[in-house]
Amino acid sequence: MDLKKPYLIKAIYEWCADYNQTPFIIVSSIKQSIIPQQLTQSNEITFNISQSATKNLHMGKETISFSARFNGVEESLVIFYSEISGIFSKESQEGLFFDTLPFDEEVQRGAGVKKDIEDTASLSTTTKSQFSKKSHLKIIK
Repeated sequence: MDLKKPYLIKAIYEWCADYNQTPFIIVSSIKQSIIPQQLTQSNEITFNISQSATKNLHMGKETISFSARFNGVEESLVIFYSEISGIFSKESQEGLFFDTLPFDEEVQRGAGVKKDIEDTASLSTTTKSQFSKKSHLKIIK
């Protein structure tokens, strides 16, 4: 997982809160996250994570956790940042969208559940070339 991803998600969340917009996250390829079984029918799900829709929202280093009501039943959720493919404002549709790797591919690269950070230098050459094709920005050390 990109080390900046949790910070970027938190920043968009704060931006939404500051401008009275509703933050939504898109969760893809759900493998590790703890989500109610009835909601995991597809490979992608969108959650409203606004203060009015959640209870005890906590944005940690690896996960976002909160409680929310689904069909009148309160459920606790834990969502790994690695499975979040986007965060955006419901009203303006502006936000950030990320590439997510399947869990198996992350494990092959050494990004297991317990690992806090991933060294960008350890990314494979293929992955680096994929990132460079998508952006004109360059990493300067």
